[in-house]
Amino acid sequence: MARINAADIKVGMVLAGDLYGPRGRFLVPGGTVLDEKHLKVIKAWGVAEADIEGVTREDAAAMAAADIDPEHAAEAERIVDILFTRMDAGHEAVAELKRLCAFRISESLGRGEAPRDVWTPNPEHAFDPQELKAEREPKISPFALVRKQLELVSLPDVYFHIVEVLESPYSSSSSVAEVVGKDPSLSAKLLRLVNSAFYGFPSKIETIDRAVCIIGANDLNTLALGVSVINSFADIPPDIIDVRDFWLHSIACGVTARFLASQKPGLAEERFFTAGLLHDIGRLLIIKGLAPEFAKAMFFSRA
Repeated sequence: MARINAADIKVGMVLAGDLYGPRGRFLVPGGTVLDEKHLKVIKAWGVAEADIEGVTREDAAAMAAADIDPEHAAEAERIVDILFTRMDAGHEAVAELKRLCAFRISESLGRGEAPRDVWTPNPEHAFDPQELKAEREPKISPFALVRKQLELVSLPDVYFHIVEVLESPYSSSSSVAEVVGKDPSLSAKLLRLVNSAFYGFPSKIETIDRAVCIIGANDLNTLALGVSVINSFADIPPDIIDVRDFWLHSIACGVTARFLASQKPGLAEERFFTAGLLHDIGRLLIIKGLAPEFAKAMFFSRA
């Protein structure tokens, strides 16, 4: 028996012990022969590892690697070596992250998908280095940039109303639901979240009132903040950055931060999720205020 990384778990493996989610929710009993449905549960709940009978970590990694085309594996290793250039490859955690990254890129190559970098500028934004050397653009301080953009990214009133109601000792789920229901975008995302595999309810949740009861105050606050911030940057130029990829990256960082926080008792997981979600928000601020300069900076960083 060994603790196997979730990315290496395959159909047909047998759980050596009961499987629990990051928040202690019971998911699958020990002795279960895993099928596709179980793998979806593991992925949806963010399970990092599981006890598997008769398989070591090395065996599982080798089995995963055996399914990858050697050419794709070699290309993935080349890409990952660049991404991890400044990291300590001798560190156990870094080595595992690097292996998983190479595995995922290999899978993408196998599907015919080119590896993408959310910060790679559009090829049309190509600049002549000699031409740029002659340019003398006025400098702008970070403080001036933030002051200039603050009005553009201010959070909507509905977010502050939600916070106000959540902080009131006299509020109820119905009063919170009343505020949430005034924002169609937030309402739709809330219902989509509670009906996702993450919560795993057998029946569909159709009312805002019940959804608020299920998700809880802290997660609702986080969701409202995330939706509000995302909506503030809806007009980012698509030729500068792929906003969808940016938010997928941000959500992945938020989920990872929350999972890490869940491993240490006493930490507020929702705050870590918000920190991961918004950790690159300054780049969007720069794009809104200095789009041409941002494109040039990213072009030269890649060159």
